[in-house]
Amino acid sequence: MSTRRRAPAASGAWSSSVRTSKLCGEEIGRCFAETHGLEVVCVRVGWVQAGANRVEDMPASMDDWTRAMWLSNGDLCRLMDACLTAPLKERFLVVNGMSANAGMRWDIDSARAAIGYIPQDGYPGRR
Repeated sequence: MSTRRRAPAASGAWSSSVRTSKLCGEEIGRCFAETHGLEVVCVRVGWVQAGANRVEDMPASMDDWTRAMWLSNGDLCRLMDACLTAPLKERFLVVNGMSANAGMRWDIDSARAAIGYIPQDGYPGRR
């Protein structure tokens, strides 16, 4: 299993229709940024549970991959607020959206640097 953190790439060869549709959405965002001068932040949202979405509500049977992608309701709100209010240095940006989870494989440092996203929640790891 790779523990290398994955940075948000702007493009790439993706295998599933879901991933392909997400990539198409990002490319549409890039097009609007370049063609119309809009500021566009595309967020690759991790995993959000329905309801209160608390760490203690995660099923014990949930796999580590999904736990590492968890995004709390509070961090989701903080992330969206940062996307909407941060002064951007670039017109187009792709960021990963997860809480500060133990064993996370996705890079959220670019979201911290570019939009000031600071997650306050996180899955601590298996107990």
